[in-house]
Amino acid sequence: MQNKELVISLIQQDLKHHQLIIGLENISSKAGRKAGALIRNGSDLHLDILDLCFDTMKVPESVEMDWGKTYTNYMNKALRYKIDATAEGIRQLAELCYTHLKCIVDLEIERIEKV
Repeated sequence: MQNKELVISLIQQDLKHHQLIIGLENISSKAGRKAGALIRNGSDLHLDILDLCFDTMKVPESVEMDWGKTYTNYMNKALRYKIDATAEGIRQLAELCYTHLKCIVDLEIERIEKV
């Protein structure tokens, strides 16, 4: 698997994970019950996939914040999508996220090389 496909697959799984955790958190709060230990702070549960993508894409430190904000924005966009049994429904969003993140990296590398 090439790095591009690997990163897109990782993003896709992270989008799905985010949908499920936030969805469970919302169900719990709507039911008027305290969430269980797993869901109580679901928005803080992550699989460190962002870090894997960051390292794999070799993100320059100078754009770390922009890159991270962009990644997080896509996680939030995933919440607008229907939760399906598989992650295929959000594949296009993962590809778009990758493209956006890659542009940030490529532009910064180009800028650094000119200096």
